[in-house]
Amino acid sequence: MFKQAKSTEDHRKEVLDFLSADFGEAFSQLREYDTRIWDVTKFTFLELLAGIGAVWTIFTVANGDKAPAPLTPVWELVGAILLIISFLFSFLAVHLVLRTRVYFVRVARYINAQRHFYFSLDPSVYPNESKYYTRFDKPEYNDADSTELWSVYAINVVSSFVFGLGVGLLANYFKMPNVPSIVLGIVVWLVFTVLEVTYSHWYLSREDKHPEQIKDRDGG
Repeated sequence: MFKQAKSTEDHRKEVLDFLSADFGEAFSQLREYDTRIWDVTKFTFLELLAGIGAVWTIFTVANGDKAPAPLTPVWELVGAILLIISFLFSFLAVHLVLRTRVYFVRVARYINAQRHFYFSLDPSVYPNESKYYTRFDKPEYNDADSTELWSVYAINVVSSFVFGLGVGLLANYFKMPNVPSIVLGIVVWLVFTVLEVTYSHWYLSREDKHPEQIKDRDGG
């Protein structure tokens, strides 16, 4: 019986050692995900601003005194293509941020579950009456107060504006009058803002609502 008890105690120690090491690794992973989200956000805003700046430069050159003859009639088409490509890239960036948010929440919940486990081993040592970060079902994927989510929404608004501007330029290129093309660009901007925000909300909400129906994509 002594050997069995010792074996059980050794196994318990091995499990605790593993969880302790895994806790530290999970924290490092959590920081990496948070850093990745902000890096992607900053890069995406720079990319969108660069697209707008490039179109402004093309407009200035095409309408200047020494404008290259081939550029003047097609600058709107060139600008529209650049802006639409910029929008498509930003949409991929939004998807990457959303996917990283999912990983972030999963790791955070894992850490919370471990913290709850450690505190429950001997509540007399540290009762943790506030239940600080011990809920394995928190944080939520679609947390309205999350700055990570607000960064996604900000990208959605700016990228949709870029897309609307591109559509407006494209409409001008095909000889649509200025006022209707501006109205078209604004409508596209607003519609795609709503669509992108709705997609972001749906993408994150489904993780909590139907986790058993979602294929595990952690491997790739």
